[in-house]
This record gives sequence, C-alpha cells and structure tokens, in this order.
Amino acid sequence: MRKQQHLDELIAQESKMQEENKKLRQMIDGASELYINFASENNVLRAQVAELTDRLRSLNSVLQIASEVSGLAFDIPDIPVCLHAAALSCSAHPCIC
Repeated sequence: MRKQQHLDELIAQESKMQEENKKLRQMIDGASELYINFASENNVLRAQVAELTDRLRSLNSVLQIASEVSGLAFDIPDIPVCLHAAALSCSAHPCIC
C-alpha cells in the first residue's frame, strides 16, 4: 500500500514537472520570438542609420562646395562618432553619445 502511495505521488510529481516544463518551453519560445523581432528591427534601424549618415555626408559636401563657391561661411556640423559606429558595427554595446 505504501509503495502504491509512493508511486502515485511520483506520478503526480511527474505530471506537475511536465506541465512546468511545457510552460517554460512556451516562455522560451516567446522570448526567442521577441529576440528575433528585435534583432530584425535593429537591423532595419542600422540600415536606416547608414543611409541617413551617407545622406548627411552628401549634404555636408554640398554645403562645403556652396561655401567655397559663394564665399559665405556655413556652419557644417561634424557627423557624430556614434553614427559612424552604428552604421559600421553590429556591436551589442549601446552608443553613449
């Protein structure tokens, strides 16, 4: 009788562990899906940063030429270092500007 009771307890424990395992797998799957979505969005944002950085360089070149031709002094801002880093690297470290 004690062996049967012990066996029943083990079966109940197995059932609880399987349910917990199922919940953990669902949590892992959800977290993995979020990671994939964030990584994809991050890649899009990096591509946008690269494109906008190139546009900014082009506009700065146009301003430089216009400044030289007209003789007027234009304030041409430098491209922030963090834009260079974001466009060129895939670092896991955040940009601290």
